Amino acid sequence: MGYTIKSDIVVPNGYVYNVSALQPGFHQIHMHSTGNPTASVQNERDYLAGHFPEANYTHLVGITNGEVDIRQVMNTNGGAWDLGGDWNWETYAAIEFSEGSIKSQADFNKAYPAYIWLARYLAKQAGITYTIDNLNTIGIKSHNYASATGHGSDHVDPIPFLAKWGVSRDKFNRDLVNGIAEQKEENKTKTKTKKVVLKDMLLFKSDVDTNFGSKNNVYLSDNGVVIRIDSTSSLRELQKDGVPYATLTKKNTESIINALGGLK
Repeated sequence: MGYTIKSDIVVPNGYVYNVSALQPGFHQIHMHSTGNPTASVQNERDYLAGHFPEANYTHLVGITNGEVDIRQVMNTNGGAWDLGGDWNWETYAAIEFSEGSIKSQADFNKAYPAYIWLARYLAKQAGITYTIDNLNTIGIKSHNYASATGHGSDHVDPIPFLAKWGVSRDKFNRDLVNGIAEQKEENKTKTKTKKVVLKDMLLFKSDVDTNFGSKNNVYLSDNGVVIRIDSTSSLRELQKDGVPYATLTKKNTESIINALGGLK
């Protein structure tokens, strides 16, 4: 599932980095919840705008007018005053789940996958491994874990908030490391897949101009090679889709068939 991150920066660029004289790099994604059961995403953004010298974070996630609301309120990759301990200086990004924006289980069920998605998206952006709550410097950390291990304050978020809506610590950890099943299933069904046998390949070769599939068809061969059938898009356009494949064209059809076992 794709989400849109709205840029709504209210903290001066490089504020924590410059004031604290930090040195790169920044190795952690920090997971929080706001602790305010009445404040909306907009309320939290507005409060940060006037209080960022006291504490700050880079992103908010919640529900606004029934829709997922992801706000970037501070630049990433510069530390943050979000944990209250020495791991502040490891903050690539700090994500706050806006508790007050969640009014129902349906709201939570809509916002929680976005919360997980954002953490994994930012970790990938930063080159941070999908690990959760261990003492290795690099990884995703909850405020709860940072506090329990002497790297944060006495806060225990977001664990109690998530538990209130049915997400255990174990599930939270699994989702951060592995992604959410619904997201992975949706990504998997964006393209149609089927087995390709040599007979199919020969048919493509014999009538390549008329037997190309649509841009969204992906054919998976028995040996695990993904072959994309496409007669109109450029290789660069296809590569942007992020699917590993060999593009079947007039020029390379025979060589691909040979690589899959020959023309016999």
